[in-house]
Amino acid sequence: MHSLSPLTSLLPAILLALRATALVLPRDDCSDVLEYQDLAQSAPFDIGPINAVAVTCDAPCSHSREVSHTEKVEITFEQTISAGLDLEEIFSLGVEAKFTETWSTSDSTTSGTTVDCTGTGYTCGAIVTTTMVTITGSARVPPGGLGCAGDNDFHPFTIQAPVTVPDAGGPDGKASRMNFAACVVSCEDGSEASVCAAANNLDVCPPE
Repeated sequence: MHSLSPLTSLLPAILLALRATALVLPRDDCSDVLEYQDLAQSAPFDIGPINAVAVTCDAPCSHSREVSHTEKVEITFEQTISAGLDLEEIFSLGVEAKFTETWSTSDSTTSGTTVDCTGTGYTCGAIVTTTMVTITGSARVPPGGLGCAGDNDFHPFTIQAPVTVPDAGGPDGKASRMNFAACVVSCEDGSEASVCAAANNLDVCPPE
């Protein structure tokens, strides 16, 4: 019977070492291994109003195709970590935690509508107010390999995102909660815009 050479006897250990090395090769995206804790959601709040159109019309009139607004999801970290947040995972954890509001996990969300300018005697614009929510928590890349630079510490983060409503005609069946309305740019008779706004139960458009 032939005895195994020293190299052959070491082969299983070499293969095991190669497999272990492959497991810890650096990865470009470590978001799928992030751990989260202390997730909380704020009460909804509105931002705006801001102008929603670049053109005006003389009342009575309508703003139609050009009325739209895009709101982005903003993410801030108190300290940078080596992975981006997985918004879909945070959303799912929020459902488990019984968050009261659903929110957009897209980088940006756009909504649009038609705005009618009733009454007379003023130049009409359009404004939009977006309902937002803040999600706070802490995240870390866990220590122990997986090809990511692990960390023992959790780092606080804040997400500000548009609140969504179901069955609102968006591509995923949802859309951001955005409220569009007519506003007064100026009065046709030269009066202050606030005069025409009060007469027509409207707000004055914010300055550009």
